[in-house]
Parts: sequence; C-alpha cells; structure tokens
Amino acid sequence: MWRVYYGYTYVAIGKTCGGRVRCSGSAVCYKRKCTAKYGTAGAVCLKSAGLLCRYGHVCEGGRCLKWTPAGGSCAPAAYAKCAGGLSCIGNVCKKWVAAGGSCADPSKTACYKGLSCVGKLCKKYVGVGGSCANASKTVCYTNLRCVYGKCIRCGYGYRGPGCY
Repeated sequence: MWRVYYGYTYVAIGKTCGGRVRCSGSAVCYKRKCTAKYGTAGAVCLKSAGLLCRYGHVCEGGRCLKWTPAGGSCAPAAYAKCAGGLSCIGNVCKKWVAAGGSCADPSKTACYKGLSCVGKLCKKYVGVGGSCANASKTVCYTNLRCVYGKCIRCGYGYRGPGCY
C-alpha cells in the first residue's frame, strides 16, 4: 500500500526504500529495504541503525537471539541464547549440576565433568581405597563395594562385611 505525505511515499516492511520512499510506522530503512524496528530471532540488529530486538531477545553478533529456557534448542539455526546460568550442551540449553545435585531430567541438566548421573544424582565414581562415605556425592565403580566408607574389591582374599 502506498501513501503520499509531503512529497514522501511510505511503504511497508519488505519493500524498497530510500530517498523520497520511506518506511511506514516504526519500520527502519536498512540497506534500502524496510525492516521491522524490533526484530525476532535471526533478524539483523544494529543499534546505530535503529534496528533493535524484541523483548525476550538479545542482540549478539549483529543478530537477534531469543532467550531460551532449560531444555530449549540453542542450535545455531535456532538463533537462540541460553537464559541466565544455562549452557548450550549438544544444542540444548542445560544447567550444569555439581556432585550431589539432581540430574533427574537429563533434557535440562548435565553433570559437571568427571561426574556421572547415578540414581538421579550427579556423583563421582571412586576407585579402590577412595572415600564413599557421602553416598549422595560418590559411588564406587561397579566392581567395588562401599564398606565402612571406603571402596573395596570383594573377593581376592577379602570376605568381610558388605561382600557377598
């Protein structure tokens, strides 16, 4: 739709602009094309040109990125940024969890390096002689048993408590 006011022609978003052809409403003329002033995910953003991002988005690297919650996609094609405290792990926004923390929902959480999700808790695997006194944070390797707070190997001459 064309409207003419005071010698200027106003055009809609997506149309060619420049000179006497201006953009309608709050649209901005950028690289001779009318562009929405407040862009969504993937839109060009450039503060000096008046191109901003909508609420819930952030301008990074010249593109609007949508703030994404835990479990949401952060793949490059999604133009997304993980919300506060989350990290993009395998193209999914996840919360890093320390030893003893819950990893019950693997689509939204990941245990820190060196830990594994065992029984819905992030735990560190411990070898022979290692402490297993805190069962919420540590677990003996599968061929070992936790006896009196230490990981031991049953058999091989040891037949004490905790070994079958």
